[in-house]
Amino acid sequence: MHGRHLVNCAMLLCFCVYVHYVYDLTIHSHRKMNWRQVDSPVIVRIDNNKQEFQEIPMEAFITYSPDLLAVLGDKQCLSKQCEAIREYHGDPGALNRSLYALAGEEKQDGHWEKSDVLDLTDGVVGSEGDVMLCAPSSNEVVDVIGSFGCNENAPQLRDYSCRGQLDSLPVHDRVIVISQMWGYGYFHVMLEGLPRVMTAFHYLGTKQEVAVEWDVHAMIRGPLADEMASFLGVRLFVGGRILARRLLVPTPTQCGGGIAGINTVRLRDFVRSKISSLSLKTSGGGTGNQVLVVIKRSGGYRSLSNHDDVMELCKKLWRGNSVVEHTGSGSFQEQLELFYTASVVIGPHGAGLSNAVAMRRGAAMLEVLPDVGPNRLNVCYSMLAFTLGLRYFALAAPGFDSNGVGTVDLHALRMHPVWL
Repeated sequence: MHGRHLVNCAMLLCFCVYVHYVYDLTIHSHRKMNWRQVDSPVIVRIDNNKQEFQEIPMEAFITYSPDLLAVLGDKQCLSKQCEAIREYHGDPGALNRSLYALAGEEKQDGHWEKSDVLDLTDGVVGSEGDVMLCAPSSNEVVDVIGSFGCNENAPQLRDYSCRGQLDSLPVHDRVIVISQMWGYGYFHVMLEGLPRVMTAFHYLGTKQEVAVEWDVHAMIRGPLADEMASFLGVRLFVGGRILARRLLVPTPTQCGGGIAGINTVRLRDFVRSKISSLSLKTSGGGTGNQVLVVIKRSGGYRSLSNHDDVMELCKKLWRGNSVVEHTGSGSFQEQLELFYTASVVIGPHGAGLSNAVAMRRGAAMLEVLPDVGPNRLNVCYSMLAFTLGLRYFALAAPGFDSNGVGTVDLHALRMHPVWL
């Protein structure tokens, strides 16, 4: 009897070792991500540089996905994420797995197979972030690293040359490259560019290096570039064609932002920590205030014809401290400060919603989603909410053209569950 007991214990021990081995092998065989199903769906995210495991709960998005589904209706989706929401809305686990699988489909090549950051020397950076490496002796092109992102095409070697050009280029000692197609737009630099900065910052931290010694190659120009550089704590933003003595090239962000990306979460944590550490006195006041931010877009591009009526209705329905109108006219830091205080943000689809990277987990976003036009039913902000743990709501404005003006149904807004 005693011998049989020992055999059983030995078999149980072998089984446990086997399970641990399979689990360990499974986790470490996925460079970008992994998942597991529990009672409340949780994603296990792997950080490549330190092999840290971070769990990101997804209850918020799943709870409110039926709201978005009603807006999508039977209209044609323009993205795989939109199709996944429609197909798997009744199965949270399948929805999570599908969205994470899509998050791994970055348009890039094999340069980032072993690391999330390329640490290079003596490279030429193009205006859209492609990097060309030249042989010091022969001036021949050694390699070209594409910026990808919204650019589906790999760089063409015939468009690059090392001969007779290097002496005329501006030279920078240390450069973080975040430029990629459409990077001059606020949405694209916020949700595609700045997460790449977070990748580089994390890498520099492992090397005990400081960000203040680095420039950032971006497509943003003017005062906004200076404000971003100051907020991030880097030396300055640079652009155009330059020569860098040392450069960091983080993995390109997929077009529209990295779904459930750890670096988008890092960006939110960085922004909120920075604002908190500065002890800023924002328009929303201090701890415990409930601020509703209503975004106003001017002109005829994704604006609301009855914005003033929406604003008045929000003031009547909101039970918090204040309702604040956001026009995008403040500085970069001032806009982030406002969203830092927000409990709810309401606005039409547009770049202003990118400031949600400053919002706390559990806050709410209500997006008025265009349902016609070339950029209709774009679910990128629901994906941002999914990533940041925000409660996401969608509101239809029938006939709202993504290149035109929409009108909110005030009765639908009054009855919307965002007020519950």
